[in-house]
Amino acid sequence: MAISIGLTTMSTADLVHRYSFDTDARDSIGGADGILVDGASISGGAVKLDGIDDYVSLDAKSIGMNAFSSVTLEAWWLHNDLTKWQRVFDFGDDTSDYLFYSPVGEPDNMHHQTAGLKNGAVEQLTTNSGKLPAGRYHMAMTFDDATDTVTLYVDGVEVAKNTSVTNTLASIGATKAYLGKAQWEKDPYLGGSIEEFRIYDTALSGAEVALSFTQGPDVAHDVVPKPTSVTLLGLGGITLILHPKK
Repeated sequence: MAISIGLTTMSTADLVHRYSFDTDARDSIGGADGILVDGASISGGAVKLDGIDDYVSLDAKSIGMNAFSSVTLEAWWLHNDLTKWQRVFDFGDDTSDYLFYSPVGEPDNMHHQTAGLKNGAVEQLTTNSGKLPAGRYHMAMTFDDATDTVTLYVDGVEVAKNTSVTNTLASIGATKAYLGKAQWEKDPYLGGSIEEFRIYDTALSGAEVALSFTQGPDVAHDVVPKPTSVTLLGLGGITLILHPKK
């Protein structure tokens, strides 16, 4: 006999790192705590960055970006100016391998919003035309290795997709993980603030990204709930199947 019951409780299996910047750069999920560097400070539930030398250095080794096959990086942030090549995040070893997002890039001098993945000599970009004006935003970048796809979202809406990304995360180094700073030393620092930064060990769907945007930075959840099956002893082998609801 099987009994199906719906639950509203969600697991947090897919959300593996979360930085909420309430008092510091602590990772409340995965323990890969960050460090505030060169004057970066916490105020009003966000890390404040001056655009000159402030940034957050995360524990790149504990995060282990090169161990992911698929990933979602998500942030709520604010930028105050339109300086080209500021980074919301940048992971890697150096300028030969990295994974980054810039709200104001410069492919073909069009100042595109840019997500980039580079392994060695090959850099593959996913871009949305037009620079992102100064303001507060939600962004998510998903990478699905099985389909060679990088998708970029802004405020819960898909703005760009590249289905020919043959680079993988396996070659991304695990020595540097920056928020507000680039691997390229000459690129500018982010001037603004970051309220929330998250890493999921899966490529979220468009509907899941939209849900996260709608619920905001203060609600952490697993958007891919896991059903649980439990056998009740002493009841003739009855199996109770619990299906969490979204």
